[in-house]
Amino acid sequence: MSSMALFSKLQEEFASVWNLLNDTSTALARAKLFQEFENDLRVWRAQLQQHRQDTQVTDEVRRKIKDLRAFLRQQGVELILGQKDIVTRGWRHDDAEREGFRRCVLFIQPKEVFWISGSENHGALKDALGSKLKLQDLNAWPGVHSLWFRWVNKTLEFSGADSEPASSWAEFQKLVEQKKNFLIKRLQNIR
Repeated sequence: MSSMALFSKLQEEFASVWNLLNDTSTALARAKLFQEFENDLRVWRAQLQQHRQDTQVTDEVRRKIKDLRAFLRQQGVELILGQKDIVTRGWRHDDAEREGFRRCVLFIQPKEVFWISGSENHGALKDALGSKLKLQDLNAWPGVHSLWFRWVNKTLEFSGADSEPASSWAEFQKLVEQKKNFLIKRLQNIR
């Protein structure tokens, strides 16, 4: 193997482990577990930076990260979603479609999120979701949100709609901060 090919392979391995470490850090932060593992993450990051061309160190750090990830999976932490994010950004009106937004209605419950999206108005979407769930007057249930959404790369961006009361929007924003992993997992296929 030429020295250039070897150098390229070392760079690829380093980048792979570095990305795995970053994804793990992001997932831990979202699960509110970052402080618990912050020391380990810092040590691994320093080891990678100091020995970036030492395959033994790179392999050892990769093994430690994989062990941590296996442990976290056993604890129920969703690590695969570390690359995705969910954010809330202001209010949108009907012209949001020109910016790539779509309408949706979410029905957020403690262990599940039911949703519907489409081009119909939020009232029609809410009726359709209520019918699908066999629920009369979905407005009477807590946890119902009429929103605009779009994917920007791996970030799911939500904005309040005119039919979303300010108090409900504030509640949704708080949920996003408190339950990012839960919401990303349940909404990763929304289109």
